Amino acid sequence: MGVRIASTGVALPEKIVTSEEIENKLGLESGWIEQRTGIRKRRWVENETILDLALRALLSALEGLESVRGSIDRLFFVTSSEKPSYVPYSVQLAAACGLDKAVGNDITGGFVSFLHAMDLSLAAIESGKSSGTVIVAAETLSRHLDEKDVDTLPIFADGAGAVVLLPDSWHHVSFFKSIPEASEDLTVDSEGLIRMKGLRVFKAAVSGIEETVRALLDKAGMRPEKVDLVVPHQANLKIITRAFQDLEIPKERVFVNLQEIGNTGSASIPIALHFALQKFSPRSILLAGVGSGISYGGLLLWEVEE
Repeated sequence: MGVRIASTGVALPEKIVTSEEIENKLGLESGWIEQRTGIRKRRWVENETILDLALRALLSALEGLESVRGSIDRLFFVTSSEKPSYVPYSVQLAAACGLDKAVGNDITGGFVSFLHAMDLSLAAIESGKSSGTVIVAAETLSRHLDEKDVDTLPIFADGAGAVVLLPDSWHHVSFFKSIPEASEDLTVDSEGLIRMKGLRVFKAAVSGIEETVRALLDKAGMRPEKVDLVVPHQANLKIITRAFQDLEIPKERVFVNLQEIGNTGSASIPIALHFALQKFSPRSILLAGVGSGISYGGLLLWEVEE
């Protein structure tokens, strides 16, 4: 049995923060942030909670799928910016959306956690253990930023993305890897603020994404030019450009939207995927990410002709 991405949804906060505003706050030259990261704007929450964002994204993804809601039996909630809830967020979301058959599971890990949840979901459907799954990733990273930290304040943003998976004819392969000795390069301090060793994370992200793409292509036996759409973690424009410069995938197939949204952590791939699928009609999709750990990995999905 195969699988397909049946639907996607997105929720972004209303508040827009420009790079110029952050440059003024940090005493940086005009254009400094965009030159180094590619980011012009990002969204930060004001009064919304992470559950508010997640619910909006989920409802958006479920729109028009009334006839198959009853077949959704698993719901994963992914975040790296909130501590586990006594009542799992996934269970609260399922209740709010009327997904009565969905078993909830929260994954509160690094930015790669969305890909882990998607891999588990794909495998469950392909094996016949699930008749439909939903993955919701949501972040409120702005609440964990040091307003004086030039390494993190310009980069991170808030948002949520959701993906609905149903049985169909697409197959997938996955690849994941961690570098435990780099676990302190991207972490959270005792005050709950994100700390990042920028240059070390940059190098790890570039090499990690490149290794992931090569491994996925090798596992699938697919040539680079056969990949219709690539959606990388929206970390930093320079990271994405450097990682794909030697991979022989046409650059117009690598989707980037961080310029207007920023780095939304584990939600960045589902958010970008949502907007990418409005522009592309791919028969093969490669997702690649990197995050704390340092951990990296990805998925390659492709349609199999009957």
